[in-house]
Amino acid sequence: VTGGGSGIGWMIARGYARAGARVYIASRKRAELDARIAELGGEGDCRAIEADLSSEAGCDALADELARREPQLHV
Repeated sequence: VTGGGSGIGWMIARGYARAGARVYIASRKRAELDARIAELGGEGDCRAIEADLSSEAGCDALADELARREPQLHV
């Protein structure tokens, strides 16, 4: 979930994680991502990727990192 460190993005990510999905949240602010994961308190599988999606290179880097971590993506 891009923008998963705050607002609606976080609400979506939290809901999926609590429902049993493995969720990746992405944002430019690593501290914010880590705080959100800590907020779950182990309730759900939520993982953070620091990413800046303001450029094509940043989008490619996020896609590459997800591909490195997961053999398949189910959305």
